[in-house]
Amino acid sequence: MYDMIATSAQAKLNPFRRELLAQPFPKEWKAWLSAKMAHYRLLNDAERTRLHDDARVLIAEKTWEGCDGLKVTEMMKLTVAAQAALLILGLEHDYFSRVLSIVLFPTDFELPAESWEERGRVVAGQAVNYGSVFLSWETVLGEARDPTIGHNLVIHEFAHQLDFLDGYTNGAPPLRSREQTQRWQQVMHGTFQRLRRDLQMERKTFLGSYAATNPTEFFSVASEKFFSLPRQLRQCHPELVEVFHPNLQRRGYATEAVRGLLAYAFTGLRVRRIVAECDSRNLPARGLLLKAGLRQESECIQDRLQKGQWVNTVGFALLKQEYESSGQ
Repeated sequence: MYDMIATSAQAKLNPFRRELLAQPFPKEWKAWLSAKMAHYRLLNDAERTRLHDDARVLIAEKTWEGCDGLKVTEMMKLTVAAQAALLILGLEHDYFSRVLSIVLFPTDFELPAESWEERGRVVAGQAVNYGSVFLSWETVLGEARDPTIGHNLVIHEFAHQLDFLDGYTNGAPPLRSREQTQRWQQVMHGTFQRLRRDLQMERKTFLGSYAATNPTEFFSVASEKFFSLPRQLRQCHPELVEVFHPNLQRRGYATEAVRGLLAYAFTGLRVRRIVAECDSRNLPARGLLLKAGLRQESECIQDRLQKGQWVNTVGFALLKQEYESSGQ
């Protein structure tokens, strides 16, 4: 989905892939994705078809292994592959050709100890350039079901694989033009440094302390937030959304995303009422919420101080019975 990222993809399918993709996508796989992967419900038909194809190639061409007694099933492979495919949806790509194998553990696992360590670190995942991606199945499944957790291990580790593509591990995947590369570096470096300063001053941050580890982890954490909490990322770091996906605006994706979250909240989480608020001056946000079916029910006058100016907050809400009666 990153419109700016380029890869060394080959548009043509080889005979094996053509034969594989000529087969219908299994109905039970569609049902599994609808039930277990919240992002899947946000995609339109064309995007689902692309994701189906990319996931099938990843399943077929990677070596899949289970550790610590875990038996890897086709549905486990599908859950991982479909989430990895989100990162390359809409791109020409090479199906993460540098990833040779995907290794699943039942839960968090211990890495081999380095020479200076007494014991290895316990982690949920790890990505290796020209090698494997290691994942905790427990974490993978939980985060696939509920993106509001704000983390996605698969996206995090496969974002590292995008980072590896240009031969450097620096939080900067290969981009399509010199101008885009300069813009990327300017925005990512600036936001990364501001995050570090905020943490040093003990300020609360949206991206968190792990993102401040280095530019590589910053890119992977920001990628997680882009897919898991896009609205909050846009509020806190609109500059990151702009460089990740500059063509999102005015294409209806935001409305689709809000409607998808409403569906997940009312049918999946079974909540009774949803509320939202925004700056009264933010006309696009107000229009988005109204278009998605929420109604305006309040406006608080000068209740927030923003950049030295008191601003109004507009409140929106939607009840479950209103949502059901609207036929969304």
